[in-house]
Amino acid sequence: MVAMSYQLHSLLVTRLGVLAEFQQKLASLQSQAEVIGKELLKSAPAQVREFLENDGVVENLIRYGQSSTKIVFGGAYGFIDSSDVVDKLRRLGEIWEENVVIKVHPAEGRRIEVSFTARTPFV
Repeated sequence: MVAMSYQLHSLLVTRLGVLAEFQQKLASLQSQAEVIGKELLKSAPAQVREFLENDGVVENLIRYGQSSTKIVFGGAYGFIDSSDVVDKLRRLGEIWEENVVIKVHPAEGRRIEVSFTARTPFV
């Protein structure tokens, strides 16, 4: 039974080592994500920054590579009407052109859907 206890100990030590390495890599990735998120928000025009932060657009872009949301105009975030949404997001699209594809879908009543997709070198 001595050989079995050694194997069990070895297994536990290896598992703890792998877990510690994983936690360290995860913390590094989180740090990189925070820097990227701050840079994206900093580069965004002030008129859409609050919307991007509060709707979780940047967070979803970083976590999933995409984000989709519906904007209700005439209310929050200062979007007046559908043309205002299109204009503001077109400006954002020009700034983020190398990093994010922004698609504005046709308006549905007082709502307009917007999709954001992260550009990757493999797409």
